Amino acid sequence: MSKKKKYVDIMIDIETLGKGPRAAILSIGGVVFDIKTGDIKDTFYKAASLESCMHEGMEVDSDTILWWLSNDLQEVRVEIAKECGEDAQDIMEVLCDLFDFIESHRKDGDAMRVWFKPPHFDAVIIESAFDLFYMELPWKYYELMDLRTLTKIYTGKKPEFQAEGNKHNALYDATIQAKICSHIWNWVNR
Repeated sequence: MSKKKKYVDIMIDIETLGKGPRAAILSIGGVVFDIKTGDIKDTFYKAASLESCMHEGMEVDSDTILWWLSNDLQEVRVEIAKECGEDAQDIMEVLCDLFDFIESHRKDGDAMRVWFKPPHFDAVIIESAFDLFYMELPWKYYELMDLRTLTKIYTGKKPEFQAEGNKHNALYDATIQAKICSHIWNWVNR
């Protein structure tokens, strides 16, 4: 009898100042979570220096800046301005730390699922940033998972989850998305 494959599930979210593949990254948040319980096992959060992103040719677009300036994001704007100022790390350091975080959870024999909402935005931007520095990606193409697709097939009651922080903070969003992922995963596999 074959042993059932064990998975390590990681949810990643980013905040950016653009929408294209070369968008400037403000922050990256990630959580390792138990897909069966929704429990958060480990967290990752780093703010990237906007100056370092711009120096590397990463792009900012006016629509995204205007969106960040909208009135309903006042608390988030203040938080991001503080985090992405003097204490922010060089984008290359942030990417190296993300790589190390993911690799530290890659165990022999375990498969990995790296979740994004959606991968064609967050993962593409992160992969483009890794490419700028000729760095190896911390995931394989077949490990990418799409939370948005999972939510589209869900017909149950919309879950409400709480986490520390504010919406549009990469760690907060990754935490909530992991809890939603776990909830729907268990609904699908009941």
